[in-house]
Amino acid sequence: MNTDLDTEPATSKFHQSLPYAYLAVSPSLSALHATRIKSQRAVENPDFCSRCGTFLLDGLSSSRLKRVRKGCNEGKRIREVQCRGCGFGNDTDVQKGNAVIYGRRNGRSNRNSVVVIPEPEPKPEPEPVVKAAPAVAKIPTSNPSTPAPKLRQKKKSVLQDMLAKNRTREERDKSTQSSTGLAAFLSGL
Repeated sequence: MNTDLDTEPATSKFHQSLPYAYLAVSPSLSALHATRIKSQRAVENPDFCSRCGTFLLDGLSSSRLKRVRKGCNEGKRIREVQCRGCGFGNDTDVQKGNAVIYGRRNGRSNRNSVVVIPEPEPKPEPEPVVKAAPAVAKIPTSNPSTPAPKLRQKKKSVLQDMLAKNRTREERDKSTQSSTGLAAFLSGL
């Protein structure tokens, strides 16, 4: 097996995509391929831990942005991603992107220059004229939850009629069943 990944670009791309392909099936196999690629090619993938190869973008890490305070890289921003599997901290440089185009914002001067709008003087309101309106008597309304007595009587009579019809139908069915049942068949033999 050839371990040199510099032979063809297609082979190199294939080997770099293997950790992503195996991630859903077997995270440990994905980590193995991520660390193998790093050791063979010295190419670091920020999506995987540099030490153990764990995929860092699925909640198995914590990240924060910080600025370098000392040295030649002063003021440079770094994203520090800490692997929760092994505890190793991966540092990645953060590119400025197109933020340079817009220039620096001087936030304090903008916040302090508040425009004060003078309040208009209140106008005296004229006193309202009170007109005497005749008192309107409230009409008592009946409670809708209790129906009228006539409706109750109608409902009762309708229900009683339905029950009586059901009883007569059941009696008819019983009489026809007895003549067509097993006893009728056996008596016919």
